[in-house]
Amino acid sequence: MRTINLFANPNEFFEERIKYPTMTAQSAIILVTALAFGGQMIGVYFTTLGMEVNHYESLIIVLSIVQMIVPLVLWPAFTLIFWGIGKAVNAQLRFKLLLRLTGWGFLPMIGAGMSLALGRYVPLRAANPCNAALVCDPAYTGTLTLLVEDLFLYIGSATSSVVFQAAFVVAVLFILLSAYLWYNAVYEASTLTRQGAFLAVAPPVLVCLVVYTYVTF
Repeated sequence: MRTINLFANPNEFFEERIKYPTMTAQSAIILVTALAFGGQMIGVYFTTLGMEVNHYESLIIVLSIVQMIVPLVLWPAFTLIFWGIGKAVNAQLRFKLLLRLTGWGFLPMIGAGMSLALGRYVPLRAANPCNAALVCDPAYTGTLTLLVEDLFLYIGSATSSVVFQAAFVVAVLFILLSAYLWYNAVYEASTLTRQGAFLAVAPPVLVCLVVYTYVTF
């Protein structure tokens, strides 16, 4: 079945995908999503090229890895939450099947990650890191705490930009599209009603969005 049907007719798409036990495509989607989210810190790294800020490089690499791990954790985590809520109301659904279907729902998250990465890169690229928050001195020997504070101040300086705020809105729309796909996946993979599937998906996604918005801004 064509991937376009995932968006054009998600119920028919998931109903058909139930027949296929593989997770190759879903795993590829998650890996690309991980790279897209890691792109935020990769973009930050490129904005510091040519500056004497080598003392921040290791920290940037670690944060890039952390951001890439997030989608890898969210896939089984969200699936477990959806599955747990369904089981709490005695719905019939299998975790492995739900995991396969929710993996497809991460496809729009690639767009969310790319939007956030671009939205952060553009305003940071227009600024001078040395004038923003970073200490551009090769002899700088600040503690890990100070390095983290400097880097987060620099990264956070992008949030006041209209470009980043617009990119964040676009990212939220992509995330909501993923939530819509997860809602259909839960419905097709279980005996939950439409309302039940909505209640299984909406609260955890909303909580994550609120927390992420708070942490970002």
